[in-house]
Amino acid sequence: MNESNDKLVMQNIETALANITIANGYNTDMGTNVVWGKISNTSDQMPCVFLIDGDAANKDNDEVPNVKGRARTLNIKVRKRIIIEAHVACDPNRPNAAGHDALNDIKALMMDGDRSFDGISMSTLWISDTFGRREDGVAVIPVLSQFDITYCLDFVPKP
Repeated sequence: MNESNDKLVMQNIETALANITIANGYNTDMGTNVVWGKISNTSDQMPCVFLIDGDAANKDNDEVPNVKGRARTLNIKVRKRIIIEAHVACDPNRPNAAGHDALNDIKALMMDGDRSFDGISMSTLWISDTFGRREDGVAVIPVLSQFDITYCLDFVPKP
């Protein structure tokens, strides 16, 4: 079975996120609990990081003609939004300090060194960071970082 580049990109990012540990030189151990595709209750899973598939769009503007009798092989450049949400323990009176550490870890992983994710990604672009809402006194800070990953989606339609 041939795996799609869409799926492989996400699997490779999931694997890379597991490297975010203090032992590897990061500020947090969020990589010890990586979840792809869902956000669950984090009270017993701290720290944790969630990998979420965002929208994907065609980055090319070229149309590929349909020619009768000729197999179509499409090489589509895709820009996919990747959303990474982390939940880390914090000082309830100074929660954003831990949030900044978590965001720094995510950006360091996603933007440092070879971020081709096993040769698939052509580029990684940081889009935004945000701090999630939390009730005063709660010792958990959620943060969210978004990236656009560009890669080719090689597609051979079935006959």
